[in-house]
Amino acid sequence: MTHGGLSPRNLKLCPDGTIGFMDLHSSFVGPIWWEYYALHVSYEDHMFTEPLKKAMIRYGISASNKIMFELDNKFRPWFATYSGALARYENEEIEVGGEAGLKGDSMVL
Repeated sequence: MTHGGLSPRNLKLCPDGTIGFMDLHSSFVGPIWWEYYALHVSYEDHMFTEPLKKAMIRYGISASNKIMFELDNKFRPWFATYSGALARYENEEIEVGGEAGLKGDSMVL
């Protein structure tokens, strides 16, 4: 199970010391590395995302460079073009499936 949108707003320290996950609308059953990729494309503060990504690498749940490349070059343009998510691309024209896509090289979910 993956959360799909970790941010400081979605984590709560419980009185017993455990961490609670809130805002589960992006949760789904996915690959172990999906959360790492979600942090990679996140616009959350790097003070939040980088320590989590380092911990994921340490525990072997990061995405390989090959997976990151594939997702950055195939999934992000497709998702920005065809999904209902709020996505913003900037800087370059992208074509997806023969159709003009959105502009850009970065995405906000």
